[in-house]
Amino acid sequence: MQEFEIVVYKTVGQKPLTQCTIPEGLWEVIVKFNTLKGSDDDLSENLKTIKKFTAGPRKLYTALFPEGLCSYIKRKEIVQVKGTKDWYHTVELTLIEGQWR
Repeated sequence: MQEFEIVVYKTVGQKPLTQCTIPEGLWEVIVKFNTLKGSDDDLSENLKTIKKFTAGPRKLYTALFPEGLCSYIKRKEIVQVKGTKDWYHTVELTLIEGQWR
């Protein structure tokens, strides 16, 4: 998802005026996946690693960003699916593009 900022100015008796104040918005990427219990009947290694993640910065490599997208973790959510005890978790990471100067 990429959002832009468009300001709308109300005018009297005319159609409102619009102005794009941010022509290049930051990318926000949501990554969702499921993880199963580890081989030692504990949490999977991937889940343990994700649990320790800090905000970043880090680079995200995907088909959309093969050169890597500099990003921060804006939100992370790990949910144990109801009725699955500890063997199945859904993970959702929301990343936002980072701009460094």
